[in-house]
Amino acid sequence: MLKKGYRFQLNTKICPKTSENFRKLCTGELGFGYKGCHWYRIVPGFCACCGDFETQNADRKGGRSTFDTKYFDDENHTILHNKRGILSMDNFGWPNTNSSRFFVTFTETPWMNNFHVAFGELVDGFDVLDKMESYGILEGYGAQKGRTSKLVVTEDCGELQQ
Repeated sequence: MLKKGYRFQLNTKICPKTSENFRKLCTGELGFGYKGCHWYRIVPGFCACCGDFETQNADRKGGRSTFDTKYFDDENHTILHNKRGILSMDNFGWPNTNSSRFFVTFTETPWMNNFHVAFGELVDGFDVLDKMESYGILEGYGAQKGRTSKLVVTEDCGELQQ
């Protein structure tokens, strides 16, 4: 069992609403959030997906925002998916459907620009990201389909004060 941590830096200046949604889900201050959440889809060479704390899978039925609605609008597409470790919202396949689902890139993914809101990046824990990528399995046709070979869970999470 891998028990290590990772840390994201959120870009609160460029994406304040998206960052605040993620922060609240990390702290669980509203009574729901990422603690115990499964990384349900890991695609080697692409990304790892998490954040559906309601169904714990990729069926696009679960996940919700911390706001008064299930979804919230895209803030912008200023931050690019231009390197390993970019933190981005995983929408439901169309604009303005951000909830709690998110992904972290394993590499540059320019086809995600203008479709998914990137709002931060991994700053510590790249060894954990490497291990997570090794648990990914390509499935079906296309680079975006995948699953996990082992159960990967966010055991705990929160907010680090600076």
